[in-house]
Parts: sequence; C-alpha cells; structure tokens
Amino acid sequence: MTWSAVIFDLDGTILDSAPIICAAMAQATTEFGHPRKPEVFRPYIGPPPWHTFAEVTGESEEFVERLVPHYRAIYDAMMAETPAFEGVPEVIRTLAAAGIPMAVATSKLRSAAISLLELHGLADVFVTIQGAGADAGSADKARVIGTALDDLRAAGVDVTEPVMIGDRSHDVHGAARFGIPTILVAWGYAQPGEEADALTVAETPADLADLLTSESATQAAPNRLR
Repeated sequence: MTWSAVIFDLDGTILDSAPIICAAMAQATTEFGHPRKPEVFRPYIGPPPWHTFAEVTGESEEFVERLVPHYRAIYDAMMAETPAFEGVPEVIRTLAAAGIPMAVATSKLRSAAISLLELHGLADVFVTIQGAGADAGSADKARVIGTALDDLRAAGVDVTEPVMIGDRSHDVHGAARFGIPTILVAWGYAQPGEEADALTVAETPADLADLLTSESATQAAPNRLR
C-alpha cells in the first residue's frame, strides 16, 4: 500500500450531513433573532460554527459564543437522521479489512462525531476519532489533525506516509501544516476552486478506493471538481 495511514474528515466526506446541519443552524439563528433559510448555510458546512455564525449574523463574539451551544443542542436532537454517502462505508470497511490504520479528524464536536460513527457501525474501525471541544480554538482543523496524528503515533501506527481525505479547502490546508497531502472528494460540499491545492479529486467512492490502494495515487495530477 502507498499510504501508511488514512485520516478522514467526517461531514461532506463520510456523512451527508448538510441538510440536517443547515436546518439546525437556521432554527438556531432564527431563535436568536436572525432568521435565515437553511440553504444560506450550505457553503459553510465543514468550518467551525463560530466562523459561520459570525459571518452570517454579523454579531459579536459574545453573541456567537451563546449561539453555538444553542445550535449544538438543536443539532444533537436531529443528528441521528444523518445518512452516510452511498458507497463510502464500504470503502472504509475494505480499508480496515486490509489492515490500513485510519483516523477521523473533524471540526464537529467530538462527542457528536463518535455518536454518529457508532450509529453507522463505523466507530470501531478507526484508531482514533478526534473533533472539537467546547471552544472555538479546539475546532481548528490543523489542531484536530495534529491531535489525531499524536493518537496514531501513540498507538504505534506508522505516520510517515499519511493521507487526508476531505471535501473542503480547510481540510487541504489543515493537513498541509503537517506536510500531509489531501485527496478531495467530489461528492462533498466544496465550492469551485477549493480543489486547487489538493493532491487529486476522487469523483466516486470507487475512485477513492483505487487512490488509497494504488501506488499511482502519489503521482496523481489535480483534477477539477464538476
């Protein structure tokens, strides 16, 4: 195998979480005096909610700090309905069966990430599942990836040739802080141009499986998102 370890993003990569996240964000902002339609939030799926709410509402840091836990409580009641992208769990299980160490690094609240992966029967295949805590700094993508790498090392995993699998530019740039290349998935929530610094783009889960088990992946030229 080319890669010694694989680190997965969650929302937009494994889980099709946009509809529920957008609905919860719209409800939260409306209840805080900023009515917004769910579709307003779709471009923000992936980055930490503090950034999203600050930009969408234009409110102060103190306001956003009160809004985030309110949103999380709403989302927590909805999240069990979140589906996985078709074909992605099969890719993950195939990699696990092949003995490839895997981790999850997400800006989502860590406890929510663990719960969702348990619901889909995937939690046990990952060496570690890392995510955000209660404060904005804990959700920084590079910080979460760094923690996941530390966990992998502590478990005795070879992290000399890891690869990140994500759907947004903050996955690409967060992984790049550690010299890790990123394969961007085309079924996620990226806006045009976010693939520019990725190693390549996987158009389908089958393509991703090939890229994760083929030596040719390291020479792959960046593709364009459709």
